[in-house]
Amino acid sequence: TINIFPNPVSDVINIDIEGQLRIETNLYNIQGSLIKTNTNVNQIQVASFSSGTYILEIKDLETGQKILERIVIDR
Repeated sequence: TINIFPNPVSDVINIDIEGQLRIETNLYNIQGSLIKTNTNVNQIQVASFSSGTYILEIKDLETGQKILERIVIDR
């Protein structure tokens, strides 16, 4: 189980993962350009990004499974 909060977000996206997963997170702008990538983190700093809609991809590095979540940055 993966819980992503808050949404909308202003400063930090929290990722709560049940179990021990090795993950990669990729944050894309609405045009599909990769703007931030991290490995094995449970928080993503977004305070420096413009308000708008983004796509967060969370990928399990062992199985290759992915989930996508629409993230709104709002200030």
